[in-house]
Amino acid sequence: MYHSLIELLINKDSKNYYQYKKILFDNIQHWSDEEKNILITYLNNYIIKQINSGNSDYINEQYHLYIQFEELGIFEIKDFISHTRINNVIHIYLRNKDINRAEDFLEKYITLLNNEDKETCLHFNLARILFENKKYKK
Repeated sequence: MYHSLIELLINKDSKNYYQYKKILFDNIQHWSDEEKNILITYLNNYIIKQINSGNSDYINEQYHLYIQFEELGIFEIKDFISHTRINNVIHIYLRNKDINRAEDFLEKYITLLNNEDKETCLHFNLARILFENKKYKK
């Protein structure tokens, strides 16, 4: 596991990314929530760097990774979800025209935020969802 992570960090290529991802998810049940949080961050960081460098194929990869996170309960890990993470997930779901998934995600995970961030995050993302639905008057 750690060997594949080191290979990803050194080589920074898609082959090592997919190898690390496979090993991570094949063994995810063996890690504590804190370790999962850290190990998954490496996946996210790689994808974000790829997207930011113009590799739009990774938008779809991020979309599928977020779906996998939902299926595995990753978003429910203590301290994993934040208003920034919710914003990013909603952005990717909307970018993939999956408005229903964006709505469901927001409804499910907004409750995990602290009160300080909850209202702003909720209204910001509801506005984005309404905009994507072309409901400009609400």
